[in-house]
Amino acid sequence: AARRIYGRADVGRVTTDIKDSEGQRNVTLRITEDDWARSRLRLGLQLTSDFSDNSTYSLVAMHVVPSLNDWGAELRTIGRIGTQRSIATEWWQPLGAGSDWHLAPTAAYGALVTDVFASGRRTSRVGVQGTQFALALGRQFSDWGDLRVGLVRNGQDTELLVPEDPR
Repeated sequence: AARRIYGRADVGRVTTDIKDSEGQRNVTLRITEDDWARSRLRLGLQLTSDFSDNSTYSLVAMHVVPSLNDWGAELRTIGRIGTQRSIATEWWQPLGAGSDWHLAPTAAYGALVTDVFASGRRTSRVGVQGTQFALALGRQFSDWGDLRVGLVRNGQDTELLVPEDPR
């Protein structure tokens, strides 16, 4: 249990005290939160190329605010700028203190520009914008990840950019 807790990104130190008395073993875990654990920011850069004339880039940032209630809820926000632009926020709520089960409502908005090809030739360029709302029930599997089942509602708009729409 101490190893599992220490594997969390917001825990700085776990001290384990074990006392035997009257045929019983009592284990006490003392957990010290990391100084920077109240808010975490991760940055990333994504570069993609087909080594021809098509390349994309994105700067990605994820902000996590952990331990928002007694059950360990987190607010996760991910933003992306570049070829693809998006913002998404998720409330990750365990279904009990220390529970592996959680609910995860999510709201997201994104936009990108993509090319349309016919017979190997680029024929047009379209802009795509979309929104997404989701509610998922999930189970976390230790440090391996989680499995989710849920409902998703998507909305999408497209606009012809090149050749210019004659409207």
